[in-house]
Amino acid sequence: MTNKKHPLKITIADIKLMLKYIWNGDKFIIPLKFISLIIATLQTAVGTLYIKWIIDSITAKNSFNIVIRHIIILQVISFILYSASTIISNVIISSREYKLRNNLQNVFIKKAMKQDLECYENFKFYDNYTKAIRYADTKALDFLNILFSIAKNVFNVILLSSIIITLDPFILIIIAVMVVVSFFDQNRSSRYSQEQYEAEETINRKSEYIKKVSHFKDFAKDVRLYNLGQFLINKLNETFVEKYKIYKETKAKYWRFKYIISVINTLMIAPVLLGYIAFKTITGDITLGSFTVLFSACYQISGELAGIINSFDRLNFESEYYVSHLRGILDYQPSIENDIEDKKSIEKIISIEFKNVFFKYPHHDELILDNISFRITSGEKVAIVGRNGAGKSTIIKLLLRLYDVTDGEILINDADIKNYNIVNLRKCFATVMQDYNIFAFSIRENISMGEVYNEKDIQASLEFSGLSHKIKGIDGGIDANIGREFDENGVNFSGGELQKLSLSRAYIRNSSVIVLDEANSSLDPFAEFKLNEKIMQMTSDQIALFVSHRLTTTVCSDKIIMIDNGKIIESGTHEQLCSDPNSYYRDMFEKQAHAYEINKVIKEYE
Repeated sequence: MTNKKHPLKITIADIKLMLKYIWNGDKFIIPLKFISLIIATLQTAVGTLYIKWIIDSITAKNSFNIVIRHIIILQVISFILYSASTIISNVIISSREYKLRNNLQNVFIKKAMKQDLECYENFKFYDNYTKAIRYADTKALDFLNILFSIAKNVFNVILLSSIIITLDPFILIIIAVMVVVSFFDQNRSSRYSQEQYEAEETINRKSEYIKKVSHFKDFAKDVRLYNLGQFLINKLNETFVEKYKIYKETKAKYWRFKYIISVINTLMIAPVLLGYIAFKTITGDITLGSFTVLFSACYQISGELAGIINSFDRLNFESEYYVSHLRGILDYQPSIENDIEDKKSIEKIISIEFKNVFFKYPHHDELILDNISFRITSGEKVAIVGRNGAGKSTIIKLLLRLYDVTDGEILINDADIKNYNIVNLRKCFATVMQDYNIFAFSIRENISMGEVYNEKDIQASLEFSGLSHKIKGIDGGIDANIGREFDENGVNFSGGELQKLSLSRAYIRNSSVIVLDEANSSLDPFAEFKLNEKIMQMTSDQIALFVSHRLTTTVCSDKIIMIDNGKIIESGTHEQLCSDPNSYYRDMFEKQAHAYEINKVIKEYE
């Protein structure tokens, strides 16, 4: 039988985790918060006793000058405490919080870079990750503020209790009753809030998705083509009706309970408290100044205790709904992306070999690659071809070690791929994947991708891809931003031009292996053929891998590997495969060549 941890132990563990998380983000903010807490407690002490001291000074029949002197001294003390509190809380801590938020987001970006790609196949992990990163900075500060709110409440309770005990200990019994009532009030209120949050969570996700569909660029064309405006409004209204129903049910219970608590406080507890301290004042047991202190302190201490209860409820809530997500991310240890220590460095790849490789994606049963074996050496140009979904791109993902093989091995320079430092290994590849991304940064940054290149190299990469003329005609040149997501003067490119930009990115890297995975899919067949000629010239002493279901690269390749249903069904040169009348490759090539010929006639006619 599995032993479950006690909720209190879980909360304590979560507090330790969050404090460590925040401490690593900024080592000054916790000590500063503690100093602020001490000052706040002193402010409470002065504020609570201020009126008592003044009233007692007056009722003692001191001279006006003495009373004024007392007022000035108390005001100066209050001002010093207020100034110190303002400077520390609103200036120093506030600026540290900005730095902390940035540092915590940096932690998540670093974590994202270390996540193995299989994490994206794990729904639960990815769902937790998206929830954690969305509030990575603000929730950490919320958690810290809750902890210090509890500490502040505790300090104030101790302070106010000490004052009450010195004046009249019996009043603590009345306070105990107030605390019990307050406990039920806060506990039930928090429960109603959590019930509402849980009930609305799924509905909120649905409404956020509908809003995203209405204004995200990715959906814009379909929304307009199918005139989905009213449809989306109706869907959003449905979520509102659902949420409003939950709101009405929860708030009805909430306000009925609040009304009962208000009646108890107003008609029972307050008269007893006022009557008792009024009696003690009339009999001379306490001063008029003490009357004001006791009355305000009772409600203050009740409020502070209620604050503690409320803060603990919030702490448990954050622990359950946020820290649980965060813990999984912070504790995650990658198997591939962290594979750096004690690994061999590699500068150049001269051979690649797949030996009896089997692969299926994590959390899936379907075999994607089935006993794949081939060898490529430096200077070879190899085309891996086949229909969509045949397993071509998966070979590249394994070669780049985005995933590890399920069985078999991949050898680089006759050594297991797992023996190499993962960062060094990937630097040996210049890759354009079929699902490449262009970022909303400058053209230069999209080519250099964080590296520093001179202008000559950047211009050479643009000449290679055929974008040089286009860039010269743009205001800002290579420093112009791509897209208008963050810049109203940003440049928009066609699909073919964006693909050329990704090719510039690969060219400038000058790696020992160039991989083009459907990299020419947005180009017309003739532009594709010309680009392939350039690539062949460029990679005379490099390994070139062309992955495509279009066969314009195969004619001039040294080797063709035909994949179908995860298996190699044919391999050889273009001539060898075309000489076989039963060749699957020959049949596909002839059909595509015929289609290209028709396209050529149409182009000439136009």
